[in-house]
Amino acid sequence: MTADAIATQGLEAAQVVMSEGFPLAEAAKPEAADRVTARGHRQRPGHSVDSSAGEANLPGKHCTTSYLTRLTDKTKITQNRSTACPTSLPRPLLASCDEYPFASTWQGGSYSQHMIDAKQNTGGGRALSRFCLYNRIIENDRFLVWIK
Repeated sequence: MTADAIATQGLEAAQVVMSEGFPLAEAAKPEAADRVTARGHRQRPGHSVDSSAGEANLPGKHCTTSYLTRLTDKTKITQNRSTACPTSLPRPLLASCDEYPFASTWQGGSYSQHMIDAKQNTGGGRALSRFCLYNRIIENDRFLVWIK
């Protein structure tokens, strides 16, 4: 589905579209989308980002050449998630730690984390898995993220 098709269907403005225009529909919640656009993100300590560049500096941002690269090794995905969202981080009730870039990318665990609604976070993870399956995104395939 292209961005134009999404717009004509009247879907929520915070729609996440990835790669070849495939929507990440279940993650089309404002909190999940905000995470990818850097609104409300909390940069991991020790990682410098040019704040004057804003969203342009995000890894995997659509219309850049800073691709995300698919990772399928479950052990490394767990390590990425643990690096970005250590168990020592306090978790508010009904919230879970969301990391960006996604733990299932080679860039995972390297940029930021933020507590968001747990259902939105789970829905975003499921939608990302379906996106990879539907588009046959396999180990080391590159993709970008676009917020509509």
